[in-house]
Amino acid sequence: MIRTITLIIISILILSAFNKTRNNKPVIASTECETSWIYFSLTDTVKGSVLFHEKAPFLCGGFATASLTIIKTNKNDTIRVLWLCNSNVDFKKSEIVKVYPAEKPDFSVVLPIKKGKYDCSIKKTCYGTIVSADPIK
Repeated sequence: MIRTITLIIISILILSAFNKTRNNKPVIASTECETSWIYFSLTDTVKGSVLFHEKAPFLCGGFATASLTIIKTNKNDTIRVLWLCNSNVDFKKSEIVKVYPAEKPDFSVVLPIKKGKYDCSIKKTCYGTIVSADPIK
């Protein structure tokens, strides 16, 4: 009888541990501020200076990801640019960049967890591809 009870308890513990390891899908976290972002489409190339940049949290695969860059444009406007699947290109603060238009996808995109102090203050958000315009690079 004690063996049977011990076997049942061990089985429950093993099944419980198995269920915990199976459920390790990434959590798509969003902040309250993200719901207030105003998406627009770039119609032309924009040039500006990087205020903040964070690469995509992981490579695109099962989930689409994007880097997040805050840019002060030459027209004195501040925008957030999301670049799909950019987990390798990095930009430094004050680096001069060009932003090329890209379409907003019709699927969910995982953004970096660290969004910086501009998370709530910058509303204008678009998708684009970014290249360095610094003559040094």
